[in-house]
Formats: sequence, C-alpha cells, structure tokens
Amino acid sequence: MSRGYADSIGLDPGTYWIDRPRFADGHWKATVRLTEHTNPDCPRCNGKTVAQGERQAKVYHEPYRNKPLILNLVKERYRCPSCRKTFDIDQPLLSGITPHVSELCAQFVIMRISEGATVARIEHECGAQKSIIAKVEAHAKLPKPKLPCHLCIDEVRGFKKKTAVRWHLPHMCTCFYNAETSTLTDMLPGDKPNVVRPYVQSFSATERNAVQSVSCDLNGSYIKMARELFPKASIYADRFHVSKTVTEALDDVRQALRRKLDAARKSAEATAEQAKEAQEKAQTQQNSKSVTE
Repeated sequence: MSRGYADSIGLDPGTYWIDRPRFADGHWKATVRLTEHTNPDCPRCNGKTVAQGERQAKVYHEPYRNKPLILNLVKERYRCPSCRKTFDIDQPLLSGITPHVSELCAQFVIMRISEGATVARIEHECGAQKSIIAKVEAHAKLPKPKLPCHLCIDEVRGFKKKTAVRWHLPHMCTCFYNAETSTLTDMLPGDKPNVVRPYVQSFSATERNAVQSVSCDLNGSYIKMARELFPKASIYADRFHVSKTVTEALDDVRQALRRKLDAARKSAEATAEQAKEAQEKAQTQQNSKSVTE
C-alpha cells in the first residue's frame, strides 16, 4: 500500500492507504483502508472494543483519468464485550447521502447535473447506477434551471405502476428539454396540468416570452398551456408522436384489411367445402341408383 496514490485520487494520505489503481473492464479499481488507528470506544456504552474482522464494500469515486474509479473499501468491524454491540468504524470518504458513493463522487454528480449533463452521461463518466445518481440529485440543492429558447416538453415513465402505487408516487414524469443541445433541463414528478402549469407559471413573464419555440406531443392540455403561457413561441408537434400516430393509424388499417381478407378467405373455403360435399353426395346417390337398376 502507498499513501502517494491516495493523494492522486483526492484522499488524505494521512487517513487512507490505497494500493495502485488497476484498469480493467473499462474502469479503474483500487483497494483502500484506513491507516493505523487505535480501537474506537463503543458508541453505545463508551466501553473498550475488540477487533471483529473486516468486510469490503464497493464505493464509486470521482473519475480517475477520465474513467470511472471503483474503490474496494475495507471496513474494520469492532465488538464491545460489555454490551455486545458490533459496528463499523466511521469512514470519512463516504458521502452522507448514500454509502455507495464517496463525498468527491457526490460533488462530481452534483456539478455535472448543474452543467446540464444527462443521467446516462453521468453514469458513463463515474460508473454509479442511475438510482444512486437520482438519490444524490434528490438531496442536492440545485439552482432553479432557466427556460431554454427552444423548449421541448415530453412525458416519460418514472416508475413501474406497481412501484408507483406501493410508494404513492406518480407513474409518469414530465421532462423539459433544451431542444438545441438535446439535454434535460428539469423533470417533474407527474404529468397532470396541476403539476406542470404551476411550474411553468413560476417563471417570470419575461423568461417565458423569451422562449421562441415549444415542442410537445399531441396532448391537448400541453398545447393549450403552451399557447397561454408562451405567447411569443411557435408551437410544434413532436415529430416522434406524429410519426407514432400515423404508424398506429396505418397499422389499424392494415389489421382491419387483414381481418377482412381472412374472413373472405374462410368464407371462400367454406363455400368450396360445401360444394365439394354436395358433389360427393350427388355422386354417391347416382352410384347407388345404378347398382339398384
């Protein structure tokens, strides 16, 4: 282990030991542990403690050399003989938001979110999962985003229906995008007018009048709201939803035509089968008459 590597990834060399980072599978890996220290007192009874082994945890750190860095954090465990409490020693590098990321990683995520980076982009840069990034974002005190000159409003599924019902959360979310840079500006929990309209109205009339175009789906409430709150903007239907509507209509016509052709084919087959049976019956009757004579 070396203290020099701790300094290279932003950790205090006097607090942590770290081995040399290794690059594999598209990201850096390194094992870290606290430097030598005395056994801590029990947090419950302040008694003396004894070592109780150790365990390892995966922690996402800020990118190292433009690639994700995953720390294998070795946590020492201690046990109090008096009250029998077992616990891990405090780790200064861990974020107070979630133990899955370091404090530097949490700061990196908040910085990239404030710069307008997408969650998928941040996940690619630091390796943390989307759920972890969302948890950091939820605790971050970010400034209110500005309305872009070219605004795009769309709906996305925020949670599965079962999850949304269980946790009393909205199933759908409303996303505001910057159409010029194709980046997410803000996301609201819910897609109802009583959620979207107050958010848009929270911007001043000057900010709303600066919006030059609004792109949204064919939802009538969005179009009505855009006409009222963005009076100087040109309103466009999202080409994806227009294409989807045309494709669905064409598919409906195709299925109706297919059902009609299938019905006509079955009717023709039934008629041919009946004609064949009648012909066979007539032939049988004729043969029987010939034998009788």
